Amino acid sequence: RRRTIQAQEHLLMTNQPPSLPHPASSIRARMPLVIMLLFGIAACDRNPATDPAPNHEAAATPTNRIAIPHPVRRNLGIEFARVEVRSIESTLRVPGHFELLPNARRDHPAPLEGTVEILVSELDPVAPGTPLFRLAGPEWFELEDRIDKTITRLDSLNPIREASRRQKESLTERVSLWQERLNQLKRLQEAEGGNTTAVSQARVIVDEARNEIAELMKEDARLDADESMLKTELTSLLERRDRILGIGPCSQDDELGLLVCSAVEGVVEKIVATPGTHVAEGDAILSIIQPDRVRVRGRMLQSDLPLVSEGLSARISAPNAASDQTLPSMPATIRLSPIADPDGRTIDLLVTPERVEPWARPGVSVSLEVILEGGRLELAIPERAIVANGGVPMVFRRNPSDPDQAIRIDADLGRSDGRWIEILSGVGEGDQIVVAGQDQLLLATGGERPATGHFHADGTFHAEDH
Repeated sequence: RRRTIQAQEHLLMTNQPPSLPHPASSIRARMPLVIMLLFGIAACDRNPATDPAPNHEAAATPTNRIAIPHPVRRNLGIEFARVEVRSIESTLRVPGHFELLPNARRDHPAPLEGTVEILVSELDPVAPGTPLFRLAGPEWFELEDRIDKTITRLDSLNPIREASRRQKESLTERVSLWQERLNQLKRLQEAEGGNTTAVSQARVIVDEARNEIAELMKEDARLDADESMLKTELTSLLERRDRILGIGPCSQDDELGLLVCSAVEGVVEKIVATPGTHVAEGDAILSIIQPDRVRVRGRMLQSDLPLVSEGLSARISAPNAASDQTLPSMPATIRLSPIADPDGRTIDLLVTPERVEPWARPGVSVSLEVILEGGRLELAIPERAIVANGGVPMVFRRNPSDPDQAIRIDADLGRSDGRWIEILSGVGEGDQIVVAGQDQLLLATGGERPATGHFHADGTFHAEDH
């Protein structure tokens, strides 16, 4: 076959027929070529139906949507942040931390002497009426006994006073009766020379009745003094008991001692007293805090005072960008501390959030973003949400109607403050934007290297459909 091809090439090049050999020798020379051609044709025609047909199917067109079910989000580490309304250019960031409000902590000292029994543990949540501790000792029972005895003595004065009143009424009537008889005897004595002895006896009876009335009046005065003293003593005892019970009123009585309960909802911060030990009145037992009653204390340079005034709006945010998607910010209004620090040349900003998010706890560091006067609010996203596709910035928005799907959109960006950047279109306030794992999503949606396929549950991307 090669010789035939070479002969044809020679003929084309020279445009002359090649010299022909002798017929017999020509036939013998061509026999191997004919056999080779026959075997070649047979080989080419063998099982033509089994030859694989070329795949002329066109590649699938990349899409801007990609499925991100929960296993994919977990294995790829996909995280989201919400689109927020922020002031990008006119914002002053001040470091700070959460602290408890002054009235958010309640210390519980021992209201009287006794042996303490702790009924809660540290970090236990408590509600109003939750028993905190019990004090067992004679002082509480003695106080209750004195109150009961004082009340009994006060009650015993009433029958005595009533008997005295009746006796005085009787004596008063007797005095009135004998006084009238005495007057009659005196008139008879003056008119007819009456019996002097009868007059003298009537006068004695009247004087004795009057003396008895005077003694009863003295007894009433003594009863009034005793009643006043007992009332004063009872008032003091009741005030002491109310003061003790006011530390932690309980709805149930306790025969083993004084039961102290929580008056507020909160968390047991720390327990100072050792269970089973003897404590004196006033010794610290435990403290309760209300962790949701917090404010932010920020420390600002005094050089920024011309920019900041009382009542400016602010935003309390988590300081590290990695937590923005799970720690939402809180709006607030700032107040300037009346006292500055001359040594550090700083001044404190005191900010109480309008709402308290679950992550706000005493001691948590925050970034206090003060919106200066003249600042304009705009939609913004974290800068780390931006991914470049051939120089074109893009973001991935979580589909609001399908949380298991992400949509790639071209990012129409504006100004930036280094952490947040203004986005002019394509998203709305509250939309969720991917801030981690977007590189894999860009590859899956046909970014720099167009690709189609799906994610496996282990986070790997498969470029072909099964």
